[in-house]
Amino acid sequence: RLSVRRLIAISSLGVGDSIVNVPFVFRLLMPLFFRGAMPDKAGMESAIASSNLDWLIVRPSGLTNGPLTRNVELITTASGRKARQISRADVAAFILDQITNPTLHQKTVCITST
Repeated sequence: RLSVRRLIAISSLGVGDSIVNVPFVFRLLMPLFFRGAMPDKAGMESAIASSNLDWLIVRPSGLTNGPLTRNVELITTASGRKARQISRADVAAFILDQITNPTLHQKTVCITST
């Protein structure tokens, strides 16, 4: 039997309270283009958050195919800061860095490029 030590899930900026970090134009378009995905992501987040696992939910901003920069910024809903884009390479590097990092234990974080 396998034992899961750490679960890191990728969700999306705009799920739940992170909608405040989405630029206005995209906020208007999200229900049109992602109407099925957003409720699914919210359900996934809820299931993970109610588990006893060591989990981290990552909500990246708009994804690009840009290069790895390691210029990743955590943004909070309290800041109200609007997110920019982030490369898939930076999202992957951030997640790999978090596998053994206990700092973000049972947290949901929004990430964007600086």
